[in-house]
Amino acid sequence: MKNMYQSFLKEYEDLGHCHEIREEDDPPGQQSYYFPHHAVLKPSCTSTKLRVVFDGKAKSNGLSLNEVLMIGPKIQSDLFSIVLRFRKHVYAFSADVEKMYRQVKIDHSQTRYQRIFWRDQSNEPLRVLELTTVTYGTSPASFLAVRSMLQLAREEKVNFPAAAQVVTEDCYMDDVLSGASTLDSAKQLRSDIEELLKRGMFPVRKWCSNDEDVLEGVPEQDRETLVRIQDSSTNETIRALGILWNPRSDMFLFCRNPESTHIDGSVTKRSVLSLIAKLFDPLGLISPVIVLAKSIMQQLWSDGIGWDDKIEGEVLDKWTIFQHALVKLNEIEIPRCVVVPRSASYRDSWFL
Repeated sequence: MKNMYQSFLKEYEDLGHCHEIREEDDPPGQQSYYFPHHAVLKPSCTSTKLRVVFDGKAKSNGLSLNEVLMIGPKIQSDLFSIVLRFRKHVYAFSADVEKMYRQVKIDHSQTRYQRIFWRDQSNEPLRVLELTTVTYGTSPASFLAVRSMLQLAREEKVNFPAAAQVVTEDCYMDDVLSGASTLDSAKQLRSDIEELLKRGMFPVRKWCSNDEDVLEGVPEQDRETLVRIQDSSTNETIRALGILWNPRSDMFLFCRNPESTHIDGSVTKRSVLSLIAKLFDPLGLISPVIVLAKSIMQQLWSDGIGWDDKIEGEVLDKWTIFQHALVKLNEIEIPRCVVVPRSASYRDSWFL
């Protein structure tokens, strides 16, 4: 962990996303803010296993940085609409904007509110680093990054009208989900999106498609690495806005790890709610399953069970059966595309 932490912050500094400052050069009475920071490990991530998160909620003299910052309005499409549109394309692709937040510079006069203490080794003197880009962990970070990308789309709309529409409507934070009805149009759209975003210094990586020809010309290092699930070579998936998508079969999947449904004999209302929250289903494709879980939660509320009270009796039996049955979700495959290919050519014959 130490090595990964050091590598993360070294890259931060090497890329110019932070720089060392001397506190003695600060003007008298100047305000500043110092982030506490910690590691977040995500072993399933194919690129960065460890990220350093900066805590803008930490209070200093009674206030945190986040408490004095405006959050900004919601300016991007909702998750449901993006995924729904993703299902209409015959040729679909996904991508990721690399280090999206850190591609947006903060005005120099404001970077003093984004300082950290750091040293590589415990016997070295503490250094003060000032973060110069939008920082994950601050209240307005998502608004500032998304607003910058939308501004780029507006400015480049004349040159890339279709790509600008995708950036405006089919991006959720740093994820791009889109496609087209023909192979040629999908290839052109993918290329235009990449060019448009690069003009704003937003490099795009992790390209993936249900048809390899759509990715023609994309270097191997910029393609998504498919992840195997259930030890099956046929189930190679990526996460598209939290949903498991197998681009080879072009199916949505719902994977439940058997270990995650293990019964340890101490089920509480809190643990029930925790598992329900993990059943991520923005399109409602497995609503019947989630309704069953919520009905059990409703019964716990009716019975007056406390958050950390041990669940027993009939309700526990119901929950145990439900948990064991969750592995059946692994058998569900739902086609991503809902459009009938070449349907227009068959329209007349359907009416006959």
